Amino acid sequence: MLSSFSRDEEMADPTAPKGAAAWLMTACYLPLLAWSPLLGWVTVAYYRRRRKAG
Repeated sequence: MLSSFSRDEEMADPTAPKGAAAWLMTACYLPLLAWSPLLGWVTVAYYRRRRKAG
């Protein structure tokens, strides 16, 4: 199972960030993970607003 929060193989690399740097790197991916749900929400809101105007 591939997940952005379980990157055991990549994080096992000796040059991979550790500790706080690893958490910061993971936190930087959160907006990317939230993009699809937010885009869907905005699309539905736009559709509803345009439907009422017509």
